[in-house]
Amino acid sequence: MKSVTRLIWAFVLSVALSSNPLNGFAESMDLDGNELVKKADEVTYEQSPDENPFDELDRIRKDRIDTAGERVRKSDSQSGRFFREERRRSEEELLLASGTRHIVKFNEAASMRQIFEAVSPYEYKIIGDSGNRTFMIMLSDVDEFEQRVQGLVDFMEEDREVKLQEVPSDTYYDNQWALPAIDIQGAWDITKGSSTVMVAVIDSGVNRSHPDLAGADIRSGWDYIIDGPCQYDSIGHGTKVTGIIGAQTDNGEGIAGVNWEVAIVPLNVVYSNGSIYTSDICDALRKAADMGCDVINLSLSGPGFSSAENEAIQYAISKGCIVVASAGNGASADYMYPASYSGVISVASVDSGLSYSDFSQYNDMVDLAAPGEGIYTTADAQNDGVEYIYDSGTSFSAPHVAGVAALAVACKPSISVSEFTASLEASSTDLGSAGFDNHYGYGLLNAEKTLVYLTDPAAPSNLRLDSAGDKSVTLRWDANQEFDLEGYRLEYKLTSASAWSYVSVGKNETMHMLSGLTNGKTYSFRLKANDEAGNWSEYSQTVEAMPVVTAEIPAKTNVALTKTWTVEFSRQPDMDTVNPDTLYIKDSSGELVECTLEQGDKPNTIIISPVGSYNPNETYTIFITQGVKSQDEGKKLGKPTLMRFTTAD
Repeated sequence: MKSVTRLIWAFVLSVALSSNPLNGFAESMDLDGNELVKKADEVTYEQSPDENPFDELDRIRKDRIDTAGERVRKSDSQSGRFFREERRRSEEELLLASGTRHIVKFNEAASMRQIFEAVSPYEYKIIGDSGNRTFMIMLSDVDEFEQRVQGLVDFMEEDREVKLQEVPSDTYYDNQWALPAIDIQGAWDITKGSSTVMVAVIDSGVNRSHPDLAGADIRSGWDYIIDGPCQYDSIGHGTKVTGIIGAQTDNGEGIAGVNWEVAIVPLNVVYSNGSIYTSDICDALRKAADMGCDVINLSLSGPGFSSAENEAIQYAISKGCIVVASAGNGASADYMYPASYSGVISVASVDSGLSYSDFSQYNDMVDLAAPGEGIYTTADAQNDGVEYIYDSGTSFSAPHVAGVAALAVACKPSISVSEFTASLEASSTDLGSAGFDNHYGYGLLNAEKTLVYLTDPAAPSNLRLDSAGDKSVTLRWDANQEFDLEGYRLEYKLTSASAWSYVSVGKNETMHMLSGLTNGKTYSFRLKANDEAGNWSEYSQTVEAMPVVTAEIPAKTNVALTKTWTVEFSRQPDMDTVNPDTLYIKDSSGELVECTLEQGDKPNTIIISPVGSYNPNETYTIFITQGVKSQDEGKKLGKPTLMRFTTAD
């Protein structure tokens, strides 16, 4: 079988050095040699044929899932230097294992007893639990094994080696440009995140002692190389990714993460030389899903479809995980994986000018773009020699999206994968060709709009009476500002009644006349808004009004285009009640004409003047509502009054 190289996507400035495949088998830290397999053999010796020989291994896995999600106390951490030395010794032992790594998926026709008998002569580990029927097996003679399992296997593929390629950018920027570019401040006005949201970072681990991460909620996680809790970062890449998602914010130091509060679960699948195996990625995906992670970030990618990896991805999605992956740094249209599996959110990269990065992959599986070039983030001093660094690659565009996904879950804990994907499609800022395109997908990530799309619209404000007429009432309100506003529902009823009726009103309307009402009866009115995602706001305040017969002054014709009108009242009006809501002019289409209002020389008069000119040969209407009240006793007009006039040619 052909070996396929994969990459964690950071900006590639040089050709990666090739290395010999790592032929390793990661055993538990507390079990030596092949004791896990021996343990299963001992347990199954006295089992009946119907029982599962892998039950004990499944139980151990369940305990490890619980451990991976636990909070870490400082007293639990090992000395960095000691742990690194121990880990490297473990890696060396793994590299001495004989045979080549293969992923084998047994079919449903195979019993657990048959599977156990097929794998027990070899070093193996279960990917996920035994119900998944998928194993990593060390094979010295592939042909012999294929004969042994003939008729029992669904698929068999080489456990491909994954390579990291990363070179820090030497172009420095004056500030952290990426967060303003995705409108993060507006998103933080909605939510700053939640420690109940768990993000799995399948990467190279994390430096827990970093000054911008030491106080963050980073769980025990798991290290798939030494089969124990994740204690450090094997090459420094995971620390950079983690900082983008959840570096401590507003702590007076370093950078700001996308989330102020979030639980990070580091799942280390990277050897110290940068190699990764598909089987470890698959195991990490299943563990993240089974422990209840809400979001999974995969800042790694490479060519070649893997059935085992796709199954693990679909399993995680089926468990409700939002899976985000870097689109790839190949600067080509080739599909890269896991970004191109169905259901995965594939993220391309843009630079600070919001143009797509020249290294970024482009194809019809790209969902959107995010900042990925010249990104300032946390660094692992053991690997990079500094605590903060600028770096580039789709490795760093993906965690911006994963971080916003965590904010979305904090906003809406019940959110589904499809809902989040729809929110990205609706809210992204279009770049490049109009609509979807292969370089930017649906556009640039917009954190604020993504959360606005997922949350309920604001309740409409300032619902008020515009005028009451013959069997009609006209109402006004202030426009909602949501970008995805669908419209309004204006509800009304007789105040004495219990049941409400309603009419639908377009999103661009801020005034509506209800007709067919009964004169002399008091009605109640309220308003709510809905958005494109089907979310509804709370109701506005309730207002009351009574339809009355409107008095109409005889119409005027051949009116000058700059005509000023004087309205005379029987009593002196209270100027505090005279405003564009109570005294105004509308054109023939119902649009308000901008006017000035001032008291006339006589105290009982108001002068209304157009700011500009009327249109020639058009009919206009002056409205005087019952909102205008007298100064002495606060009396309102007996009837609302109007007058129509038509301008000269």
